[in-house]
Amino acid sequence: MTSSLAAVSAAASRAGDRRYTEEDWSDPDRVAPYAKSKTLAERAAWGFAADHPELELAVINPGLVLGPVQHAASGTSVSLVRRLLGREIRAVPELGFAPVDVRDVARAHRLAMEVPDAAGQRYICAGDNLWFGDIARILDEEFGPQGYRVPRRRMPYWLLWTVGRFDREVRLGLDFVGSAELVSAEKARRELGWSMRPVRETLVDTGRSLAELGLVRPRRAVRTTA
Repeated sequence: MTSSLAAVSAAASRAGDRRYTEEDWSDPDRVAPYAKSKTLAERAAWGFAADHPELELAVINPGLVLGPVQHAASGTSVSLVRRLLGREIRAVPELGFAPVDVRDVARAHRLAMEVPDAAGQRYICAGDNLWFGDIARILDEEFGPQGYRVPRRRMPYWLLWTVGRFDREVRLGLDFVGSAELVSAEKARRELGWSMRPVRETLVDTGRSLAELGLVRPRRAVRTTA
């Protein structure tokens, strides 16, 4: 089953340097509707498996899923990259994410089916915290010379709050401004032999696929060198 980090580490706010593991659960009574739905859905799956001992269940809890998209109906996670490359936002909020490549999530599912001891376990599949500003910097380094104007200025909280009044995706991040998303994928590495590709590769491949599908376009002429 594909669950989410939202079922592990979502809270009214993140504080300190605590790193979440598979032992942690989000409190559905204290989180936003999206995280609540993910938490209740995974709890229901484990409850169903407990009532049907003939069923083997393993759960993958990915972080911010990025990577190359195959069609124009890209999801909410990929929209972060689309908004930066398309300059749909003009500044970058101080938000932290634990990203993972969709191809590595798929491999985690395969490994969980192949490793017998994975039955009855949940596995966090996500990397180290990456700030939204770092995502913007990597995209600017790669796509800036191709004519994309990726915003780099920091967005103050008051402006994010104002935008969030009219934008549901932005509103979801208001509770997490200034806090890192710290999780551990050690269990997946140890028990499944899972690993992640470099996050820069994931971001660049995401951007390229969005450009190939015409979902983002350059905003200025391509820089050339003599």
